[in-house]
Amino acid sequence: MGCGRVLVFVAENDILKDVGWYYKEVLEKSEWNGVVEVIEAKGEGHDDIYIYE
Repeated sequence: MGCGRVLVFVAENDILKDVGWYYKEVLEKSEWNGVVEVIEAKGEGHDDIYIYE
């Protein structure tokens, strides 16, 4: 992966929440040497967030 940091957003009431947490686990166990953080929005359902720089 060409970056050193990954930020994963999940929502407490989203059926896909566990996929986000699993992605964090996979990255941490991989040969990638970056930092991964998960932010969980309490009380929220599925949504899309786009960040452009």
